[in-house]
Amino acid sequence: MVIKGGFQGNILEVDLTNGTTRSVPMPPEEVLRAYGGATGVGLYLMAQEITPTMRPADPDCPFFLFTGPLTGVMVPNASHWVLVNLRECPDYHVGLSHAHGYFGARLKHAGWDGIAVRGASPKPVYLWIENDQVELRDAAPYWGMDTFETPRRIKLELGDPLQISVACIGPGGENQITGAAVRSDGVYTAARGEAGIAWGSKKLKAIAVRGTGRAPISDPAGLMDAYETWNRALYAAERPPTSQHAHSVVPGTFANVPDRGNVQGKNYSDPEFQYHWKDRWEEDTPKWKVRPVGGFNCDMTCHHETVVTTGPLAGTTVSGYGGEIIQQTGPNLGIDDPGVALAITGMVDGLGLDGGEVPRNIAMVMEAYNTERLNQDEVDGLDLTWGNYEAVIELLEKTVRRDGIGASLAKPPRECGRDLGIEDLAVHMKGTGFNDHDMRIHPGLIFQMLIAGAGPVWQTELGLVLPPRAGAPDLGYEFVDPMSPDGMVEPVYKGQFKKLWEDTIGVCHFALKRTPGTWDPAIQALSSATGWEGYTREEALTTGERLVTLQRLMALHLGYKREYDFDISPRMLAGLDAGPMKGRVIPAGPHLERWFQEYYECLDWDQETGAPTPEALQRLGMEGIKVGRE
Repeated sequence: MVIKGGFQGNILEVDLTNGTTRSVPMPPEEVLRAYGGATGVGLYLMAQEITPTMRPADPDCPFFLFTGPLTGVMVPNASHWVLVNLRECPDYHVGLSHAHGYFGARLKHAGWDGIAVRGASPKPVYLWIENDQVELRDAAPYWGMDTFETPRRIKLELGDPLQISVACIGPGGENQITGAAVRSDGVYTAARGEAGIAWGSKKLKAIAVRGTGRAPISDPAGLMDAYETWNRALYAAERPPTSQHAHSVVPGTFANVPDRGNVQGKNYSDPEFQYHWKDRWEEDTPKWKVRPVGGFNCDMTCHHETVVTTGPLAGTTVSGYGGEIIQQTGPNLGIDDPGVALAITGMVDGLGLDGGEVPRNIAMVMEAYNTERLNQDEVDGLDLTWGNYEAVIELLEKTVRRDGIGASLAKPPRECGRDLGIEDLAVHMKGTGFNDHDMRIHPGLIFQMLIAGAGPVWQTELGLVLPPRAGAPDLGYEFVDPMSPDGMVEPVYKGQFKKLWEDTIGVCHFALKRTPGTWDPAIQALSSATGWEGYTREEALTTGERLVTLQRLMALHLGYKREYDFDISPRMLAGLDAGPMKGRVIPAGPHLERWFQEYYECLDWDQETGAPTPEALQRLGMEGIKVGRE
C-alpha cells in the first residue's frame, strides 16, 4: 500500500554510538492504519526490539519520538508528539510521554514522521534537524543548564529563535532522576514516562528542528470541511476553547473544591487543607500577570506565561501548564501560598523533573518529619515543617545532585520510602508516582491508572467530575456514579481506546474530550489527510484497543505478573475520613479484583495471567505481531 497523505514516510534513525544518521522508511500503510501513528508506531517498533533483560540505560535500548498523521495539519490542536521508551518501574516497563506546542509540527514539516535513537554518545550532544539536513552537535556548553535556558541558548546558536523548536532535558534527565521529563521550548512538558532518563543515559541533551515544508494531505477539500465542522462544535460547547483556559493559570483545578474535594493535602493525609488553599488562591491569583500560550493551531491555550506578583517569590516568571503539578508543589507540601507553589512548579519544570515524582517524595519525607518518624539529623539538618518552602527548594537541588537525602529522593516513591524506613508513607501506584488530584474521590480513576499499560496516567475519558456530568455519550455511557461499584469498567476501557486513538493520530485530548459533535469530524479529518476510506468510530476504537493490547504484550515479555495489578498504596484504597467527599464515595480496595476480572473478560484476556488470548489477538488482527527479539 502506498502512503497517500498524513505521513511523510520517513523516520530519522540516529546512532549515537557511531555519531551517524540516516533516513529509513515508515512501516507499510497497513501497519499505519492499524496502529494510527504516533503512539502506535512507536510501540510497534519498540515491541520488536525489546528483550526480557533490556534496561532503559542500556546502549542498545532505543527510544522513539513520533508525530501522528494529523500533527502539523490544519485541524484543531494538531500539535501532539509522543515519546516511547522503556522505564525502570518493574510493574509498568513501557513509558509513554506526550507533549504539544510547535515541536511536533516542525518535525513533521521538516519531512520526518519520527526519530529512532539508539546507542549512547561518549559526550553530550544535541541533534540539529533542518529539513533533510541533519547533524549531531556538541552539547557540552549546555550540559547542566535548565530546560528554560537550554532552548534559548541553542536557538541563539542556530540563529533563528522564532522558527526553531528545541526539546531538551534538564539536570534531572542528565543525572537519571526518577521521572525525569523532556520539555520543548521552555513551555511544554513530556512527562510521566521517564523519557528524560532515556535521553540522559545516551548523553542526548536536546533535539532542535526547523521545518519549512508542509504535511501531505490526500484530500485538502475534505480536510477543510472537517476542520470547519470540528471547530464549530468546539465553539458551540458550553465553554468554548477561547474562554476555557485563556484567563486562568490553573483552569478548573480549584473551582469545584467544595463539591469535589479533588485536591490532595499534606501527602494525602489532610483533605481539609484544600479549603485554606482555595481561599488563598482566590485572593492572590487575580493579581498575577498571565499570558496564554498555545501550540500549533491551538486556541485553547491551556499553557501560560505567568508572572507571580504576590508572596515572598514575587517577580518569578513561570512558563508551562502548572494546572496539576501545582497541587504537588503547594497543598501536598502544606504550602498555602499559591505564588510560592507556582514558583516551585517552575523550578521543577526547569530541572526537568516530573511533578508527580520528586515533589511526592518530598511530601512523604515531610510527613515523616512532622509525625516524628524522621528527625532533623536524618533529613540533612533541614526543618521540614509543613509549608517550609525554602527547605523544599533545597531538597529539589539536593535531589538533582543526589546529595545526602537527595540520593533517596532521586528514586521512585516506594524505593525512596524503603531507603528511609518509611515505605508505609509512600503514596504510589505500582511503585511510582501518578497524575495529580486526589483520586479517592472517584475510585474508577484509581482502577484506570492501575490498568494503564504505560504507567499511572490519563488514559481514559472518565473525568474527575461527579454526576450528572461524568459521561461520554459518544462512547455509549451517560453516567458514572462514584458512590456505586457498578458501571466503572465500561467507561474505563472505552475511554482508554478513544484516548489512545486521539494520542496516536496527533491531536490534543482537549479537542475531543466529551465535546459533542467533535468525534466524527476528527474521523473525517483523518480520512481526508491519509486517504483511508471507510474509516469509522469502530475502527478508531479498535486501533485504541490494539495499543492497549500491545502494551500488555510488551509488559508480559518484560516480566509483568498478574499480581502487579494490585500494587498500590493502602492509603489510596481507603475511604475518605474528612473533607467534602467523606462518606460520599466508595473506597476502591474492596472492588478492584472484580473490576480487573470484568476488564479482562471484556477484552478477552486470560484471568490467571492477564495475557491477551489467541482469540483476542485474532479479533484484532494481531495474531502475527512480533514482540521481542532473541
